[in-house]
Amino acid sequence: MDKHDSGTNQGSPATRQIVSGLRARPQARVLVIGGGINGVGTFRDLALPAVWA
Repeated sequence: MDKHDSGTNQGSPATRQIVSGLRARPQARVLVIGGGINGVGTFRDLALPAVWA
């Protein structure tokens, strides 16, 4: 365990609010985590056939 992981990491209040919002919108079929080149490419590939991410 490093100094950032206490074993009970629940995320910041902002992160919890975002996750709560995602749970309130269950119609999303896919959740792309990460905005790097792979995340953006995945999002693009899903957006072409109109899959809501």
